[in-house]
Amino acid sequence: MIAAIYDLLYLLPMCIVAMIAASQYMPFPAQPILPYILMAVVFAVALCLAHWKNRLKYFLPVMVIISVSVPVLLQPADDRVAFMFANIWVAWVTVVVSLSFIIGRLILSNKWTKRVFAVLIIAALFVIMWMHIEVPKIAVALSFFPALLILAEEIQRAWKKVGYTDPVKHLVFISPFIALTTILVFVAPAPDEPYSWDMVVKLWEKASEGIELSFRFLHSEDEDFRAQTGFAENTTMSGELQDEVSEIMEMKTPKGVNGVVYLAGSVCDTFTGRGWETGHTPDAAERMFDVLETRTAAEAKDSKHFTDYVRKTDIGLKYLRFNTRYVFAPLKTVLAGNEIGDVSFDDKDGGLISDKALGYNTEYDLSFYRLNRGNEVFDELANEPVPIDEETWDKVRRVVVPESGIFKGDKAEHDTSFAAYKEYKKSISKNYLPETEVSEKTREFLDELTEGSGSDYEKLSRIEYVLGDMDYNKNPGPLPKDVDSSSEFLDYFLFNSQTGYCVHYATAFVLLARAEGIPARYVQGYYVKHFDTQLTIVKSSMSHAWAEAYIDGVGWVTFEPTPGKRLVDNWRGSNDLAEDAGSGSGKAALMEEAKPEIEEEPVPLKENISIDPKQVLIVVIPFVTLIVLLVLFIALAHMISSLRYRRLKDAEKFRVMCRKNLLILSMIGFDRSAYETLEELKGRVGESVPPEHMGFIKGYEKMLYAEKDPRTDELRGAELAYRYLLGLLKEKKGKRYIFYRLRL
Repeated sequence: MIAAIYDLLYLLPMCIVAMIAASQYMPFPAQPILPYILMAVVFAVALCLAHWKNRLKYFLPVMVIISVSVPVLLQPADDRVAFMFANIWVAWVTVVVSLSFIIGRLILSNKWTKRVFAVLIIAALFVIMWMHIEVPKIAVALSFFPALLILAEEIQRAWKKVGYTDPVKHLVFISPFIALTTILVFVAPAPDEPYSWDMVVKLWEKASEGIELSFRFLHSEDEDFRAQTGFAENTTMSGELQDEVSEIMEMKTPKGVNGVVYLAGSVCDTFTGRGWETGHTPDAAERMFDVLETRTAAEAKDSKHFTDYVRKTDIGLKYLRFNTRYVFAPLKTVLAGNEIGDVSFDDKDGGLISDKALGYNTEYDLSFYRLNRGNEVFDELANEPVPIDEETWDKVRRVVVPESGIFKGDKAEHDTSFAAYKEYKKSISKNYLPETEVSEKTREFLDELTEGSGSDYEKLSRIEYVLGDMDYNKNPGPLPKDVDSSSEFLDYFLFNSQTGYCVHYATAFVLLARAEGIPARYVQGYYVKHFDTQLTIVKSSMSHAWAEAYIDGVGWVTFEPTPGKRLVDNWRGSNDLAEDAGSGSGKAALMEEAKPEIEEEPVPLKENISIDPKQVLIVVIPFVTLIVLLVLFIALAHMISSLRYRRLKDAEKFRVMCRKNLLILSMIGFDRSAYETLEELKGRVGESVPPEHMGFIKGYEKMLYAEKDPRTDELRGAELAYRYLLGLLKEKKGKRYIFYRLRL
C-alpha cells in the first residue's frame, strides 16, 4: 500500500500536467470533464497493474477495452470510422496517461533520474516565466509538487537517522504538508503583469535579429510556391494549390436557408507585395459597431420592412476532424463580450482566437445579420443610405440589438453610444485605407471602369463584376520575383496574367477599392454555399479568400470577385411579394415571408431529448459481457489451480494448504504480525475456530523449523481446515465473499 501511495504522489500530478499540456493540441469533447474522468480510470488501471497482487488485475484492462469497443461496434459499419475520429480524444488521453505513467516509473527507479527531473521542472518554470508563456495556475502548482517531494527525499538522504529510517514511508507520511504547500501556491494571488526581464529580453531580441538577417542572406534566392487548400495563417500567393478534401465542420440551421454564408477566420489589412499581414485586429466593440450601423441603416430606411435589407439568422457550428484556435463567425455576428456559447476568445491576428485548441466536437451557436445582396432594394440602400441620427441609433442598440452593449438597466458595459460610433467611423480610414500606389495604366483602367458611377457601392460592384469575369486557375504559376508592391501586383495581374485563384482576386479587389479611396480589407475562412438543409458539412475544399469594403452609413459589405463564385444571398422583399399578390399569385408566399419582419429571438438549436436504444445497449452490453467474462475468469483460474495442486507432492500440497489457511485467517481478522509465532497466532484465534481445524499449525511448524515432511493425516487435516475456514469466511463476509475468494 505504501509503495502504491508513493507512486500516486509522484505520478498523478505528472499525468494531470501532461493532460493540461496536451489539451492545447489534442481534440477535446464538448464536455471537458470527460477526458479527466478517463484519465482517472486509465491511471487507476495502471496503478493496479503495477502494485496489486491479485490475479484479477489483469482483468481490468480487458474491462476498459470492452467498454471502449462496444460503442464503436454498435455504430453502423459506414459510420464507425467517422465515429472513431469524432472521439479520437479517447486514444489521445489513453496514450498521454500511459506514457506519463511509464516515464514517471522510469524516473522514480533511480535517484539520479529524479534529481535531473527536479532540475528540469525548475528550469521549465523559469523559461515559462521569462518568455511570458501563459500556463494554467493549476499546472504550475502541480509541477511544484513532485519537485518538493524530490527535495524532501534529498534532505532525508543527507540526514543521519536512527530508529525509523524507511525513506518511502517517511515521505508518504509528510506528503500532506507538501500538498498543503502546493495548495498555497495555487490559491496565492498572482500579479496581473508578468515580470518584465527587460535586459534579458533586449539581448534576446538583438540575437534574434542577427539570426534572422543571417538566415535571410543565406536563403535570399529560396521561394516556396506550395500551398494547400484549407484555412491557414499563411496568406502568401503561391504558384500551385494542392487539393485536400476532408470534413472539418458541421453547420446547423433551425430551418433551411438558401444562400451563401462566409465563415470568417481572420481579417488582414496590410499588403506586403506578395501576401497579407494583420496590423490591426477589430475587437468585439468594432464588430458590434458594424452590426449596429447596418441594422440602424435598415431601420432608418424602412422600419416596417427592415427585412427587405437584413435578416437575422441563427447557425450552429460543430468542429469535426479539425484542430484550430480560430473561432469562425460570419460578418455581422452579434457578439456579447468575448464568448460565443462556452467558447472564450481574444481578438488577435485579425480573428477570434480561442484561449485553447478547439476541434473534435467543439460546438457553439451564434446569430448574425445577412445582407440581401443581389436584390435591388439593398442596392438602393447601399447606393443612397439614409443618414443615421442619434435617436434611431439608440433605439437599435437598446431595443433591437441590446447584446451590443450588454445592457444592465440603463448602463452598458461597452460604450456603443452615438458619440463612440462617430469615433469608430474616424478609425476606419486609418486602419483600412492606407495609401495605395497604382501605375498610370491601372489608373486609366479604373477611371474607365468607374466612369459615371454615382456611389462607392456602384464602383465596387463594377470592380467585382470585371474581376469575376476573368479565369479561375489553381495553378497560375508563381508571381515574378520583381513583384513586391501593390502597383506591380495589379499591373501583372490585370494586364499580364489575368488568372489565379481566390487569393489573387480578393487581393486585386481590395487594392483597386483602396485606389478609389474606399476602405477595404482581405478576409479568409470558408465559403459555404446552398445551405438550404438543416445540416451542411463544411469541407476543407470550401476554404476561401474574399474582400470586404466599407460603405459609409451601411457598414462593411462582403464582395465576391473570384470567378465562379458569384455572391447570391438574397430573398424576396416586400415589393416583390406585393407584386405577386397584386397579380393574384404568390399569396401564400406573401403570408409566409411577411412574418419575419418582426425581430425574432434566436431559435434554439438543441434537439429534443429522447432515449436512444443504442445508448442503453452501450451500458448494458459491456456490463453483461464483463459479468460473463468475470465468471469464466474465476472458473478458469480455479480449474488451473486445481490441476496444479493435484500434480504437487504431498509436502508441497501441505505447504500450499497451510499458506491458504493463514491467508483466510487474516481475511477473517486474525492477521499474523511480523514478530508473532504460529503458536501465538493459534492462541489468539482461541475458540473462534475449533481446535481440530487449527491442528495444521503444529505440522506447519515442524515443516518450517524441523524440516520434517507432513504425515498423510496432517495433509488431510489441513485440507479439512481449508474447507471449514472457507465456510467461515463466507459467513462473515456475505456478498463480498466472491472478491476474497479471488485471492485464493
